Amino acid sequence: METDKTTLADLSIFNQEEEFSFFNKLNMCTTSRGREQLYNNFCTPLKSVAEIYGVQQTVQCIINSQQLWPKQISNGTIMVIEKFYESTIDEIPSGSSSFSAFTYKVLHSYDFSLVKYSAQHCFDFIKGMQLMVQNFLNEETPLPLKKILEQAKKIIDKEQFLIVAKYNKSAELTNPQLLQFAAFIRYHYKINILELINAYAQLDAWLGMAKAMSSYGLKFPEFIETDKPLLQVSGLYHLLLTHPVAYDVELREKNNFLFLTGANMAGKSTFIKSIGSAVFLAHTGMGVPAQQMQLSYFDGLLSNINVADNIAKGESYFYNEVQRIKAKVKKLNDGKKWLIRRDE
Repeated sequence: METDKTTLADLSIFNQEEEFSFFNKLNMCTTSRGREQLYNNFCTPLKSVAEIYGVQQTVQCIINSQQLWPKQISNGTIMVIEKFYESTIDEIPSGSSSFSAFTYKVLHSYDFSLVKYSAQHCFDFIKGMQLMVQNFLNEETPLPLKKILEQAKKIIDKEQFLIVAKYNKSAELTNPQLLQFAAFIRYHYKINILELINAYAQLDAWLGMAKAMSSYGLKFPEFIETDKPLLQVSGLYHLLLTHPVAYDVELREKNNFLFLTGANMAGKSTFIKSIGSAVFLAHTGMGVPAQQMQLSYFDGLLSNINVADNIAKGESYFYNEVQRIKAKVKKLNDGKKWLIRRDE
């Protein structure tokens, strides 16, 4: 679905005052990398109904089995691993003898402490990913989740990681075992581990979506396969309001224009934003704040709510308003399905 920065700002998807944005409201990721991935997901709405349903099924799968999510992986774990690759340390002995480990500990005490600490977090991360694959990868796994987990399985399916499967905690490993494990991670598997971190970022983004849906009672919308625009919602409300008022909305091909009137401060703009934000969230695979929602796939979403002037470019409010209207007229004549929202 096509959109632009003005529309995203109008909908408060992202906001300079982050506490008043949908992204901040829905971000329940456990890691900063997951947060970054969720942000990217929101910046690029999905391109087909099949992709949307794939994400919906993935999020629902996580909701149903959230108790199986591994607790070994935290934001600190990810940060320590990334820092491990950035740190300058004396070479880690590749052998696993007690003598080489003891020598490294005595002669390179600071580096030994850093390597041991990092290796323990690497152990936890690999253990967590092994459990992810074990608990969530099966014949019924939704396609988007399956692709990520199969990618992860290939990365962790190494002889050097058998030791992770054998022990429950990194504290059970000896110093020689930890150093050998750390040497392999640092010198022979850096690119793969960073790929695995990227894979987990997407998993954590989906976990954040699942948590938000459960926390706020959001409902998955149903997409109707039709070449005609359709939007039918019952009990729609604005998620950022403390005490929202719910409404029903229906727009179809022959009833595709809604003219909204009312007194100032009556909630017209909020109502318009509620519709736009729900349609936007639906196209990211997220649940929506409504009792029920059916809609067609929209090719684009545009709005004119908070248009501003641009002093640097010498463009007045009126000029920018006209430019936005011009862009809308062009979109309306391109034969695609657009949801256009305009305020006053």
